[in-house]
Amino acid sequence: TAGAAIEPIDAFRYLTNRSSGKSGIALATEACMRGAKVTLIKGMTTVEPKLTDKIKVIDAETVSQMADSLKTEILNADVVIHSAAVCDFSFEGGEIGEKSLNEKISSSKEIKLKPNAKIIDSLIKMNKNIILVGYKAECNLAEIDMINVARRKLKDCNADFIVANDLCKHAAGSDFNEVVIVDSKKKIIKIKGHKMEIANKILDLALAMKKR
Repeated sequence: TAGAAIEPIDAFRYLTNRSSGKSGIALATEACMRGAKVTLIKGMTTVEPKLTDKIKVIDAETVSQMADSLKTEILNADVVIHSAAVCDFSFEGGEIGEKSLNEKISSSKEIKLKPNAKIIDSLIKMNKNIILVGYKAECNLAEIDMINVARRKLKDCNADFIVANDLCKHAAGSDFNEVVIVDSKKKIIKIKGHKMEIANKILDLALAMKKR
């Protein structure tokens, strides 16, 4: 998965984040170049995937669309890398609706939010045979704290490894990143470089686990 999955407020406005989708698209591109059969479930991105004649691209703009697409595609998957930045909250009662387009939003306008279920937490239950890779983004954390956050996430979603990164070190949309990978064997790997290089190393790790 790649990009930002949004939550609509009405027909025009929505809640989202600054994810560019570059990491997920890099993973899909590199996997395709290695000969893998790739399905890319894509939210909102600032770049478009290449090799679209070889990569199956599914547009999933909202959180529910991304969850539904994963539910269908995961049944035939060997490896699932969930790098999309899914919106953490949705609006109570669903979309406010078209009527709100004609209403002036003032300081007294109140929008109530509720937490969304984490998509990744249910994936291993849908297909227990997959290699599952998750992402965890934080900001301004010490390295040890980042590792501990990744370990908690690893346990929560029963993933094979988590790719954690500090958004405050590399701005959203950058072609470069710095990640800490924590796997289920308590191994810690640090990678810094271009997102295409990082994607290749993540694929190497996933393939190594698949061959065990």
